[in-house]
Amino acid sequence: MDIKQLLQKAGLSENEAKIYLFLLKNKESVAYDIARNMDISRPHVYDSLNNLVTKGVISYVIKKNKKHFIPADPTKVVEYLEEKEKTINDIKEEFSKNIPELKKAFFISEETPLVEVYEGVEAVKSFFNDVIKTGKEVIAFNTLGEEFYEYIPKEIVKNYFTQRRKKKIWSRQFYAEETKVVMHPMGKYKKLPGGVNPVSLSVYGDNSILFVLSKKLYLIKIKSKIVADLYRTQFNVMWGKG
Repeated sequence: MDIKQLLQKAGLSENEAKIYLFLLKNKESVAYDIARNMDISRPHVYDSLNNLVTKGVISYVIKKNKKHFIPADPTKVVEYLEEKEKTINDIKEEFSKNIPELKKAFFISEETPLVEVYEGVEAVKSFFNDVIKTGKEVIAFNTLGEEFYEYIPKEIVKNYFTQRRKKKIWSRQFYAEETKVVMHPMGKYKKLPGGVNPVSLSVYGDNSILFVLSKKLYLIKIKSKIVADLYRTQFNVMWGKG
């Protein structure tokens, strides 16, 4: 990872990271020169400079009625991260205190299914985390195989497998005979006839999850004990016959 990418991960925008690195190299500069040398419009340069000053990673001095911007020591970036972390922790602590009140407002009857649609890698990571948190057996109709890696990095799946092993979370899964299924040591598998299908259904706890692989990866979550129990009953009947 290069320094610009690292600065962006630290919370700087792409333009902010570019300008900070430019100032480190040139020691000092006015906004006009930054815009001219970096091919960034002056309004965007001014916005980025103001943000960098607010974040404490640059400062300025006034010479001949012009602001000359100066980079702060790179350790200021660490201080900025520490301050951001403290702010996040304070907000998290305050938010956690209000969870009981918020849950009252969020209350949904057990009989009322909650349906949510997500897409992309973050959706799958959220699913994996929820499985680990719930700690219940996972069952899957038409479990996905290696084609899943076209949508999500192997490292994320590997970490999920590791966490499941630690938590001793078992799974039972049906898969199509043409699927190159990724086996888990705490999984039991049964083959069904048929070709690879881009739709899979997983059930754990009160949650039923549909994975749909198309141009993007979509995840449809149904939170309902009634629905999950129905799928689980059907699965057990099929499993007993398999």
